[in-house]
Amino acid sequence: MESGQGSIPPPLGILESVQIFNDLQHLSQNPEEQLSQMGDLRCRVAEVWLALPDEACQAAMEGWLWKATAAISIFFRTRNLPGEEFLLARVKKALVEAPSDRSACAALPFLNQLGNDVGGIIPAATGRLKSRLLPFLLSRVMNTPQADLEGECRRLEGVMDQILTWLQEFEGEDREHFLSDLRSLHSMLPFYFLPWDIPKVAAQRVRLLEAVHAWPGLHSEYAPSGPIPVNRRIRVGILARDFDSRPETYALLPVFDQSDRSRFETILLVLNRTSTPTETYCETRADSSHLLPKDLPAMVAAIRSLDLDILLFGNNLSVSLAQMDAALALHRLARIQINFVCSPITSGLPEIDYFLQGFGSEEKEGVQARYTERLARIAGSGLCFQFTGRDEAPGRILKRSDFGFSPKDFVFVSGASYFKIGPQIMQAWSRILAEVPGSLLLLYPFGPGWSNEYPKEVFVESMLEAFNHHGVAGDRLVVVGAMKNVQEIRSLLSCADVYLDSFPYSGAASLQDPLDVGLPTVVMEGREL
Repeated sequence: MESGQGSIPPPLGILESVQIFNDLQHLSQNPEEQLSQMGDLRCRVAEVWLALPDEACQAAMEGWLWKATAAISIFFRTRNLPGEEFLLARVKKALVEAPSDRSACAALPFLNQLGNDVGGIIPAATGRLKSRLLPFLLSRVMNTPQADLEGECRRLEGVMDQILTWLQEFEGEDREHFLSDLRSLHSMLPFYFLPWDIPKVAAQRVRLLEAVHAWPGLHSEYAPSGPIPVNRRIRVGILARDFDSRPETYALLPVFDQSDRSRFETILLVLNRTSTPTETYCETRADSSHLLPKDLPAMVAAIRSLDLDILLFGNNLSVSLAQMDAALALHRLARIQINFVCSPITSGLPEIDYFLQGFGSEEKEGVQARYTERLARIAGSGLCFQFTGRDEAPGRILKRSDFGFSPKDFVFVSGASYFKIGPQIMQAWSRILAEVPGSLLLLYPFGPGWSNEYPKEVFVESMLEAFNHHGVAGDRLVVVGAMKNVQEIRSLLSCADVYLDSFPYSGAASLQDPLDVGLPTVVMEGREL
């Protein structure tokens, strides 16, 4: 049909939205050029949203414009680019004077630039957009290590309060959408490393966990069949998502590997089989192993049928709301239920009786106030690793020349997790390099134990900003991806001269590797992990 003879023009902004999404697929590989391109794209996205009529907004949130907005917003660049100031002022004004889904969507690509104005996005959003905001608002805390910690705590508190409010408001299909978004997104990682009232926020998370895993038997009473009989062994259940080759398994194995089988009956409870050598070894050190059913009611019934005296939860109970071991921990399954050092913070779960910890890791006065469980402390650090079944296969043999280091260079190294490297550490490490002329910093912070995805560009940018503040050249920073196995880590560590531990949250498994190869370590002495 010829133009002008009845053809229906596409809705406003649709063609531009498609073009923006296409441009996102063809970004430059050069970091500086990519930054400039992303700045241009986010401005174009915001302009489209601001110009969109109200009646077209709902359709736009189901199409290419929303896809482009989401992709750009996850990029999380921290600094303004030339020419953005005027548009950013318009976005802020729209949030205040014309709060709507349009203004909220226009603001999303500028999350880090909005500062305290970011709070205006929440009241501006309506309907389905409310739950869609969750990944961006939560990720903003997780992915901005350069941010002011106290400010982030205040903003995060507002986000948590808003989530709980929405939980009460949403009904029907909106509630199902909201719970689905929570299952896939909500993590406690931001709370591990912030100066926060941990028991309060852990209890808030329990309310979300209960909503996500609600079923008629959620709060059903369960009473074990009387006291422990004197003529049988104590039944100890060890619950884990799996017994694969990873740090949590290596921390859990010493709990039962050398237990006295004349006194204790060890029963392994797993959510997934892995058929690895580590799993096989763990099974040889227990009396029995049970693969749990897939649905929550059947899991609860299966564990209760074992009449356990003690149930130890062997994985981190404070990560995703979707995890089934945390859902099981909502229930009374044994006479005594115990949390473990694999959980970096208290669980907030009322059915967990004790948190097993070492005096060396929690010796501070008044520390019980940071736990909802009763603190059960043992001698030593409470941290013990047994690496049976760990992948010791040869990996890459890394040399100093692979990183461009000369024999005379002095190299600091750290394998601290990305999530632990906050503004204090960035500033401290930058000061160290400033006071050791010609020294270099080698980091491998993106281990798979914490996450499968990291905002690597944001991390490097934040480190370089700290370097610049102390007059340290950017070429003195080397950041590499995840290592294949422990042999590659040891090979990398052999290229360095001194290991820098993280603080205030120190390393455990990550600190084991430099100690294994005899690399001098710089740590912060204290009375807590």
